[in-house]
Amino acid sequence: MENFFYNIPTKVSFGKGAIDDLPGYISEYGDSVLLVYGGGSIKRTGLYDRIIELLDCSHISHIELSGVEPNPRLTTVKKGVRLCAENDVKVILPVGGGSTIDCSKAIAAGACYDGDPWELVGHSEKIKKAVPIIAVATMAATGSEMDPFAVITNEETKQKKDIASDLLYPAYAILDPEYTFSVPAYQTAAGVADIMNHIFEVYFADNGDTYMQDRMMEALLKTLIKYGPVAVAEPDNYDARANILWASEWAINGFIACGKDGPWPAHSIEHQLSAYYDITHGHGLAIITPVLMDYIGEYDKNRVKFLQCQDVEDEQAAAMELLKELADYAGTFKREPIDASELIIGMKCGGSDGLSGITANPTVGAFSDLLISKGGTTILTEVPEMFGAETLLMNRCANEELFNKTVDLINNFKNYFTSHNQTIYENPSPGNKKGGISTLEDKSLGCTQKSGSALVKGVLEYTEPVHTKGLNLLSAPGNDLVAATALALSGAHIVLFTTGRGTPFASPVPTVKISSNSKLAGHKDNWIDFNAGRLVEDMPMEMLSKELFEYVLAVASGKKVKAEEAGFHDMAIFKQGVTL
Repeated sequence: MENFFYNIPTKVSFGKGAIDDLPGYISEYGDSVLLVYGGGSIKRTGLYDRIIELLDCSHISHIELSGVEPNPRLTTVKKGVRLCAENDVKVILPVGGGSTIDCSKAIAAGACYDGDPWELVGHSEKIKKAVPIIAVATMAATGSEMDPFAVITNEETKQKKDIASDLLYPAYAILDPEYTFSVPAYQTAAGVADIMNHIFEVYFADNGDTYMQDRMMEALLKTLIKYGPVAVAEPDNYDARANILWASEWAINGFIACGKDGPWPAHSIEHQLSAYYDITHGHGLAIITPVLMDYIGEYDKNRVKFLQCQDVEDEQAAAMELLKELADYAGTFKREPIDASELIIGMKCGGSDGLSGITANPTVGAFSDLLISKGGTTILTEVPEMFGAETLLMNRCANEELFNKTVDLINNFKNYFTSHNQTIYENPSPGNKKGGISTLEDKSLGCTQKSGSALVKGVLEYTEPVHTKGLNLLSAPGNDLVAATALALSGAHIVLFTTGRGTPFASPVPTVKISSNSKLAGHKDNWIDFNAGRLVEDMPMEMLSKELFEYVLAVASGKKVKAEEAGFHDMAIFKQGVTL
């Protein structure tokens, strides 16, 4: 167990009618408040009217900031800061869920800072003072009413980042389970997912013997497992709502983290997800968590480092220190000979021309057969490019199960198109047409030729790791960078990229650019690594494919491709909506 210091300055008033003591709490700090809330739910439940009644009877002036977004925006924070300055606000009173409270924390810090509130992101040392906060929670989720963190979205830059300071702990948290009765089933479930992830990020930390904390976390998780479904089915069940609400506080107030240092990256990953797609935080966590579960367990601490941005003042400096440690460790590695059978090579084409299906793609196919004959592995992707020649791949499946998987691979992508009202067309893309490809046969046969003649031994979902040697088919779109990134994520050590018109990109792994014609190879010598155009000039296929094989072995042994020499790597993920 690691050393720790524990202090929670937030006072909690929990139970039915807890709101009645609000005026007394406010009077400790002044007689003017900024009332912050989201939509109209607090008005429908009567909570808004009750708060206004309490403020008026106690002669406490107030102004309002309504319409706080589920992922609070920087623009809303700035609006709140202006209201505080114009009205001499002494207390900020957020009434709502985590987003409302987070927005209020950023306002509290920004109101006492002479500059853009976004400058406070990642710089807690700049927060010298903050307007006191009294939080009225109406949802069990983030537990923001008992922590010093706020997450704000910069809608211009599509960034979602933390503001943190001990000065941002609410002075009081008012928790009445009855005010959570109106939370819809979807939001209730998302809230429970959020609470569970707060526990996971501590529970899975390995910091020696923390028996007491671990047992408490298990009790919290059991509470959520028991009462989460009850609250969804019976929204007015007081006991269910009370247990979930109180569990949300203990999941975040730091107590279970005493002596532990959590490596759980789900929250950091999700912040980017919801910043881009504007989904509920708990929903995003529910998407990410099952995937991360596959990677929980033993790991080499020399090779894997975790950084929880919320736990450090300067995440950039902390990240650079971790990267230095990883670089120092990597510097101890030494090359050693291994067999070519260990190679996994991805195959992709783009910017094709009329010679792609005659020179470059067949050459890659011959290479694939050669590598597989030596026990190696290749991966073919860009499923939409297979449309029209998919039966050639189906007929080469090693067994019926793989045949059925290949059928599903094709049909699932067609269903993906139609679900987004995208036509499944048989014509080549505009770029293909410009390169001289005019028919479906040109396009699809050109694609499938990269697979050579070997049997299909594996069919993979998007980013699924290779687990069978030989030829594998991978679900990914035709988009060059998305598909090449998918190949790398599935385990490809190198990507072979054939092109007739030139495409200046590189994936996360060495990307060998193979030209279909000698003109392109000469014209773009700084892009092209290998010229397959020689097939129609003076070199037989057997010799050309063997030369490509030797070149790939050289790259695998450390030779840099042109993109690496230029220091160029990039990546892209398969997004929602239509990716062709």
